[in-house]
This record gives sequence, structure tokens and C-alpha cells, in this order.
Amino acid sequence: MAGASEVAHPKLILRIFKELGDNSYPMSVLLLAGSWTGARALRRHGRDGTLRFLLLWATASIVPLLAVEIWSGYFFAIRQILFTTPALVLLAGYGLSHVGERLTILDLLPHRTSAPAIAYAGLTVIVSVAIAVRHWRSEPVDWRGTAQQLEDTLRQGDVVAMPQINALLEYYAPRLENFRADDLSAGPGFLGREGVQRRFVVCLDSLRPDPCAAFRRAVERDPAWRRQQLRGFTQWQREKQLP
Repeated sequence: MAGASEVAHPKLILRIFKELGDNSYPMSVLLLAGSWTGARALRRHGRDGTLRFLLLWATASIVPLLAVEIWSGYFFAIRQILFTTPALVLLAGYGLSHVGERLTILDLLPHRTSAPAIAYAGLTVIVSVAIAVRHWRSEPVDWRGTAQQLEDTLRQGDVVAMPQINALLEYYAPRLENFRADDLSAGPGFLGREGVQRRFVVCLDSLRPDPCAAFRRAVERDPAWRRQQLRGFTQWQREKQLP
């Protein structure tokens, strides 16, 4: 019943890029633009050893991480690349310090006030505040608790669909892989198979685009499905009807 985990795919590069900035494209752009400026400044100053060290620091973790993920089917998370960020921040700081001494936004103001580094810092603060507000407003997602609750609930004769979130739930509860079934039909589906007594569908509420959108609409008023709200997830359960 269990299919292969979809982890390695073309969107992985975009995920890495976005997660460099705490799941924010603007922050990632600011961070990489500053790092590029710092790398150019270090080369101009002849500090190639420092540049190699910082680039090695920033990249040495990514290649082994991707290799292990593709090999094992593991999920990719922001915490796995956190120690890449300090090297990029150091590069950005060096580059903007160099640029700030050479360029000004307004010639009449002192360079310490009008340097592009100040504008960069201001943009970084604004984006950081926006990210913090987004995190504060977002509903907490209890991956571990949901996985363990499923593991405690499922028994022989059960199947569960976990569209696009199976890799992470199975990380916290590996036994879930034995029950996985790619069945998002609103009807009986796998319940028509011999030996299957109960169907479960678990969907992440914050996932966009929502792979469960059609299923949610179809079962909204269907009494055959019992709904349970978890922290960040919605779970549906349907049992086989006795003849």
C-alpha cells in the first residue's frame, strides 16, 4: 500500500533558496545579494583565503545534506541549514561595509547616515518583522503529536492517506508507512478491498496549494466521514459499512 516518498524533485532548489531566508524569498534575496557583494569585496582586497573559508562554511553542509536526503528519502527542513547562514551574514556585512564607504544615497549627508548599508539594514529589519508577524499569526503545527496519535490509533485493517506530508509524519512514526495508501476518494475507496476496515485521511491545513481541497469539499456534509481537528491538521475517518 505504501508508495515511494516524494522528496527529491525539481522544486528542491527553490525550497533551499526560500528556506535560507526563513521561508521568505525577499529575505533570501537580501542575504544572497549581500553575500555576493561581500565575496567581490574580499576578492578585490586580496583576501582569497577568507573568502574560501566562508564559501566552504556556507556550502560544505548543503552537498552532503542533499546527498543523504535523496538517498534516504528524508525531509528537508530549515533547521538543517541554519549553520550555513552565519557565513552568508559575515559575507554580507563585509561587502556592505565596503560599499558603504564608497557610495552614498545623498551627497549632502554623511556616508554613515546615507550609506547603502543603512538601506540594506532597514530592508532586512522590515522583512524580519514581516516574517515574525507571519510566524506569530500562523497556527502551530504539531507534527510529532499528530504522528504519534495516528500511530496509536491505527491497527490491522486500517489505511491512511497523508498527501504530501507522509515523509515527515513517517519520520516521527515510522510504523505509519505500513498503513499508507494513496486514496483521496470521497467514496469508500480502499474500504472496498478485502481486509480493510477503516480509512483515515490526514491533511495539513496550511499547505498551499492544498492537495486535499477537492476531498474537503466532497466530504464536508457526508455523515459517513467523521472529522477530527488536530494542531495544524484535519483528520477524517470512515469505517466499512456492514452488509
